[in-house]
Amino acid sequence: MERNLLRPIRAFRRRMLCQQAADHLVQVLLAVSLLLLVLLWSDKLFFVPWAWETFLGWLYGAGLLVVAGWAWVRRPGLLRAAVGLDQASGSRERLSTALALRMAYRSEPDDRWRPAEEAVWRDALGRAERLEGRRHFQWRLPKLWKALGVVLAALALSAFAPEMDLLGRHREHEKAVAEKATVRQQAARVERLVQRIEEQADEQDIKGVQEMTRKVANALQEMQHRPPDRREAIKRLSELERQVQAERQKRQAAIQALDRLEKNPLTKKIADDLKRGNLKAAAEKAQALQEKVRSGEVAPEDLSQLEKDLAAALRSARGGSDASSRTGSGARQGEGTSEAGDLGELSASEMLGELGKNLPAMGEQALSAEQMDLILAQLGECKGCMGGGPGQQPGGQGVRLQRMCSLCGGKGCSACGGEGEQDGVPLLEEEGSTNLDM
Repeated sequence: MERNLLRPIRAFRRRMLCQQAADHLVQVLLAVSLLLLVLLWSDKLFFVPWAWETFLGWLYGAGLLVVAGWAWVRRPGLLRAAVGLDQASGSRERLSTALALRMAYRSEPDDRWRPAEEAVWRDALGRAERLEGRRHFQWRLPKLWKALGVVLAALALSAFAPEMDLLGRHREHEKAVAEKATVRQQAARVERLVQRIEEQADEQDIKGVQEMTRKVANALQEMQHRPPDRREAIKRLSELERQVQAERQKRQAAIQALDRLEKNPLTKKIADDLKRGNLKAAAEKAQALQEKVRSGEVAPEDLSQLEKDLAAALRSARGGSDASSRTGSGARQGEGTSEAGDLGELSASEMLGELGKNLPAMGEQALSAEQMDLILAQLGECKGCMGGGPGQQPGGQGVRLQRMCSLCGGKGCSACGGEGEQDGVPLLEEEGSTNLDM
C-alpha cells in the first residue's frame, strides 16, 4: 500500500532533481563563462601567460563537481515532491496530507490512526494508483539560459579579437620561452657527453671524475626539467665551470709531468701511452728504456737530459699526488718533500724505476684531467650559445679538441651523416684513440 503511494511521488521528485540540477548547471556555467570572458580580454589587452586548454578543462571540471554537489545537498524531499505533484495533478493536497500522516505515525494505518485520517489515507492511495508522476511534471528551460547564451556568444566573438599587448608582455614571454627551450636543448646535449664520461669513469673506477660527472649531470637534468632563464642558466653553468676547473687544477701536476716526458724523445712514447690510458704499454716502454740505460745504450748527452727531465717529471708527479691526496698529515708532506729533494742523487735508471711506480697515479690523473677538459669545453660552448661568453677554457696542456659528433664519437652515425663530424660540438681528441672510444 505504501509503495503505491510513494511510486508517483518518487518519479515526480526525480524530475524535480533533474530540473534543479539544470538550473544550477546554467548558473555555474554562466559564472565560469563570465570569468573566462574577463580573463580572455585581460590576455588580449595585457597578455596573461596561462595554458588555455588546461585551464578550461580544470575550470569546467570544477564547475561540474560544484553542480553535482550542490544539486545533491539541496535535493527535494518526498514531502516537497508530494506538494508539487498535488499542485500539478489537481489532487488538492491529498498526497501530501497522506504522506505527512505517514511520516508522523511512522507506519501505515493502525489503531493509533483516527477514522478521519484513515479515510484521507485511503482516498490518497486510490488517487495515487491512478497517477503518473512523470506525466504531470512540466519541464521548462533553465533559469538564466538567455544570459548564458549571450555570454557564450561574446566569448566566441572575443576569441577572434586581435591581441593588443599594451604592456609588451607577449614579446617578453615569447623571448623567455625561446630562452628556456635553448637552455633545455643545450643542457641535454652536454648531459649526453657527461653520461658517457661517467660510464667510462665507472668502468675505470676513477673516483674523482665519478663524483664530478654525477654532480654535473644532476645539475644539467635539473636545468632540463625546470629550465631557468638565460641569466640564471649562465650563472649555474659558470658555477659548474668553477667547480670542474678547481678539480682539474688538482690534476695539473700530472699533466705537467707528462709534458716533461713528452719533450724528451726517449720518453715521448711513454707519455703518449699514458695520455691514451694504455698503462701496460707505458710500463713496458719505461722498463725497456731502463734496460737501455743500464746497458749503456743511451748517449751521455741524452742521458744527462733524460735525468733532468725525469727528475722534473717526478717532482711534478709527487707534488700533484701530495696535493690531490692531502689529509692534513704534516709527516707525510715532509716525507714527500725530502723524497723530492733526493731525486737529484738518483741515477736515470733509478728514476725510471720510480717513474714505473708512479705511472698508475699519473695515468689516472691525466685521464681525469683530460675528461674534465672535455666537460669544460662542453660547458664553455653551452654557455657561449646562451650569450655568456666562452667560459673557462681547458688548460694549455690539456687534450687537443676538434669539432666532432657527440653521438657516435667520430665513428659515423645518422646525426653526422656517417662523416664523424658535426659542427658546433667539440668533443674528441685530434688524433689517436680516445677515452670515449675505449
